[in-house]
Amino acid sequence: MVKSITGELLKDSWYRCYKKNINKRLNKFNKYVSQNELEKIKNDNNYLVKLFMKQIKLLTAKYVSDKSYLFLLTDSDGVLMAKHFCNYNEKESNFQLKEGAYFTEDSCGTNAISLAINTNNIVHLKGDEHYCDCFYDWESIATPIIVNKKVVAYLNMSIFDREIAEIDNMLFELLLSKLVAQMTKIIFFSGQEKIILNELTEEILKLSAIGHTITEISAILHISHSAVKYHRSKVCDFLEAKNLYHAITKAIKYRCLDLKKIE
Repeated sequence: MVKSITGELLKDSWYRCYKKNINKRLNKFNKYVSQNELEKIKNDNNYLVKLFMKQIKLLTAKYVSDKSYLFLLTDSDGVLMAKHFCNYNEKESNFQLKEGAYFTEDSCGTNAISLAINTNNIVHLKGDEHYCDCFYDWESIATPIIVNKKVVAYLNMSIFDREIAEIDNMLFELLLSKLVAQMTKIIFFSGQEKIILNELTEEILKLSAIGHTITEISAILHISHSAVKYHRSKVCDFLEAKNLYHAITKAIKYRCLDLKKIE
């Protein structure tokens, strides 16, 4: 169960906002990255952004009926990379959310994402606990997305004009678990993506890539035909590939397979 932020932490955040002269009647964020910086951030996090949008659409189509939601995804510095509204017309709001905005305290006052950044933990914030008036209609949950013990992004879900219910917590936790599960497959370094496969699956994929049949692979690796079929099937699911050849292509793209090392 998500717990509300403690009173002392909340008061400390409000006080910092007061000392920084953050306008409680804020109508736009104080800090944005440049367009070039935003494009680089989104490019570096391309897989996560696409995954976020895909999972949001799947989950809301399945679980959301007439309730209004806002989902936000920021990078590890709190820069907004993607947003998705459900049953809510953003144009009707006086406060427009633009990608590239910082959700840090010095940019938009106390909010769930800024507190998640400060505490490195999941945060539940009620509407009147936000520092700025523009967020008073939002009841929000935010959390770091942690992959391989590293914060890669922050996820936020906000509800309009009502309290967060158990079904909302379930939806948020389901979305988070799907993002973490998929992102655990990805290791980011030097702006590149690498998918990690277990040793046997990788070996079967290598042998398949150079044309070996199931029978031949079975003999080479001393495993059953059914084991070869199983690992071929699992790697297609893992890489979200249409078939084995598509899986091989994606494996090369994500650097599971090095063609120079395949003999």
